[in-house]
Amino acid sequence: MLSISSLFAPLAISQLALLGLLLLFNYRGLLARLLAFFCLCLVGYVLLTMSLFDDSFAASFVLGRLATLSPYVIWLIAYLLFVDESKIKPVIWITIACFVLARAIGQLLAEFTPEVTESAAHFVLTQLLPQLAMLAFSAHAVLLGLQGYADDLVIQRRQFRVMFVICMAAVVVVVVGVSMVTGFQAYYSINLISGLESIPSDLYNLYLFVVCLFFNLRAFRLSEEALTLIPQSSILTAPAHSISASAKTIDPAIIEKLETLMLEEKLYTQPGLTIADLAERLSMQEYKLRRLINQSMQYRNFNQFLNNYRIEAASTQLLQSDRPVSSIALGVGYSSLSVFNKAFKDRFNMTPTEYRNSSVGGTAFSNDPKISPLAPRMARSQTKIN
Repeated sequence: MLSISSLFAPLAISQLALLGLLLLFNYRGLLARLLAFFCLCLVGYVLLTMSLFDDSFAASFVLGRLATLSPYVIWLIAYLLFVDESKIKPVIWITIACFVLARAIGQLLAEFTPEVTESAAHFVLTQLLPQLAMLAFSAHAVLLGLQGYADDLVIQRRQFRVMFVICMAAVVVVVVGVSMVTGFQAYYSINLISGLESIPSDLYNLYLFVVCLFFNLRAFRLSEEALTLIPQSSILTAPAHSISASAKTIDPAIIEKLETLMLEEKLYTQPGLTIADLAERLSMQEYKLRRLINQSMQYRNFNQFLNNYRIEAASTQLLQSDRPVSSIALGVGYSSLSVFNKAFKDRFNMTPTEYRNSSVGGTAFSNDPKISPLAPRMARSQTKIN
């Protein structure tokens, strides 16, 4: 008679493999590969729950490394999906490598020098700290999915944020959290939370099967939505109609009114300006404004849109006045000097003070206040409209 585990585990593996292959064959780039690799990591976890390789240290070691990587991979996926125009710092890669290596060393020591595992230092360095890091990365992946939801201009990505947080990242938090607490309780022979050991892995395997089946069905039925989540440059097969074609339906009067609000009335100088506020001033529905800014101007979040105006105005004022940087930052709509400095440095690769003192500042932007920082993007859109 088949057990529940022997039924759900193969089903979960089949759906994970299908999803991974779908990503590999239809997309290119780091994000698609990470998603496929995350599927492989989950396959490793599911195989461990089946206890098929308990007698093979080599197989268990490899599967254990894949399972250990899953919280870090889900964080990388969240970062690439939800943090626009940001690069992953080398220190992040080094941190991940150190904690993964610590877990690997811990398993090797447990196999070949089991007496070492009795020390508290071994438990803390190879078990507790790496598991805390895994929990921190997976929990932060959930936070990244929640942050920026209000400012996200990509409709499909806003919807995917909810699915990502609930369906993928949250379960990693639960699995890692339960594993960490049960390991801590077993090592110190205490019972902080009773009943955790009785939570069967079958539930996780069933959950993974259902979630991956859902994603696979969505991928086949709503392929255009899946394409929108990954930047257009990473898609192997372009959709039938492009973003620029959708600009044909945009009313030029709306674009002109939007430019008037931003350039003449300087609406961007209002701290805390939201897309809902802007939609109200334009007398249009919020989702339509999101689509307008995203599809015709190529912005993926509202902060990018505002920063273009704010940094344009600030860069001009830095060259034409001797006002303090903090005063300029507040005047163009930033509520924090640190946020302004970061946004400015992201644009120019130098601080506002360095920009003011640099000869390149005078040629970085036109000082004509009537030239929009969106001019190149607007020109492309209006070419299609006219």
